[in-house]
Amino acid sequence: MFVRFLNQDLLLVCAHDIWLNKTTDVHSKPEFHGRLRTYTFNGVNYTDYFTIDFTLAELKTLRKVSTDIKIKAGKFAMQSKGKHI
Repeated sequence: MFVRFLNQDLLLVCAHDIWLNKTTDVHSKPEFHGRLRTYTFNGVNYTDYFTIDFTLAELKTLRKVSTDIKIKAGKFAMQSKGKHI
């Protein structure tokens, strides 16, 4: 499912999530390391790279990475980039 989010240019961007770390290679780009932010949604703090902090040109430099979802004993387990989340 894709949802529309605003980016830094105030343009709508279609993406799976508002955060970028699980679905893109943003963590491997040294030029973006200073963009790691913590935002509070519904009283919960989330630290990640968010679409609102990137321009469209910057978002276009990111590569999508796959996320595998596995079902284990009735619970969902997500693996991304070879690491258990």
